[in-house]
Amino acid sequence: MKKYYYVALRCAFSASLVMAVLIGIYTSLFGFTDALYGGSHDVPSGVISRQDVRRLQEKLRERGFFDGETNGIYDAAVSDAVRKFQLENGIEGSGVSDAATLRALGLAVLGEGFGQGGDLELLARLISAEGGDSYLSKLIFGASVLNRLEDYAYPDTLAGIIFEEGAFESVTDGSFWDKIDPAAYRAARDVLNGLDPTG
Repeated sequence: MKKYYYVALRCAFSASLVMAVLIGIYTSLFGFTDALYGGSHDVPSGVISRQDVRRLQEKLRERGFFDGETNGIYDAAVSDAVRKFQLENGIEGSGVSDAATLRALGLAVLGEGFGQGGDLELLARLISAEGGDSYLSKLIFGASVLNRLEDYAYPDTLAGIIFEEGAFESVTDGSFWDKIDPAAYRAARDVLNGLDPTG
């Protein structure tokens, strides 16, 4: 009986080790988004892009719940500020910016404007039209577009970069407005949240 016990114990340990390695690989590939959104590529309710998180941080700061840096990162400090705001306003203190919380802060929610259009949709459209087939190529393309914001040779807004005359073939030929590939949304969200495989 002891022999079977040790075999089972060894198998359990091996399985745990394999799982830890797989989690490590997954985290290295997608860890940034997971750190923001608790292990899911789904966003926390209405918060979509880094720009949206900045607006959330600003609203929380205005009301005295947040004193950290307005950096667009939905970290533990933001979650804690959201939880305090929720408890003070009779909302369940989950720390997740759900629809009720966003409305109470004076922010629209998904389907009502918050996070719709703006940088996320523009970048997703461009990635969908020109970013290639693989997810990695979509990420690289999106990051290279976003990196133009740091270069004085380009316009200082994402919309300005995308719609600059002759900059992108998909804008010129109209394919920019075709249906967006869901993977392009995911890539755009990850890039806007700081994932940059271009280094």
